[in-house]
Amino acid sequence: MTAFFETFGARVIRGMVNAGRGVMLLRNIVLHLPKIWRRRAEIVEQMHVVALGSLPLVLVTSVFVGAVTAVQAVYQMNKMVPLKFLGVMISKTVFIPPNWAP
Repeated sequence: MTAFFETFGARVIRGMVNAGRGVMLLRNIVLHLPKIWRRRAEIVEQMHVVALGSLPLVLVTSVFVGAVTAVQAVYQMNKMVPLKFLGVMISKTVFIPPNWAP
């Protein structure tokens, strides 16, 4: 029974520590908001670097997701759905509908 309370207490303390860290992070964000306007050129540059830097990863991931979806769909549906309809089904599965995008 003592082990239960020790574990429970440790988790509560860890949760409170993490909540405190979150509050401190939020405070630092609010305190540094006025500096954004002075450094907006650097912020835009970093956004550009991150966007272009992640593009190869996004492309490779998209290719593999599409390939795995296609192979799995053909494997599972080849006796139920004609192959000419599988392409439409796969594209509707892989592509994000416009109303889901932010």
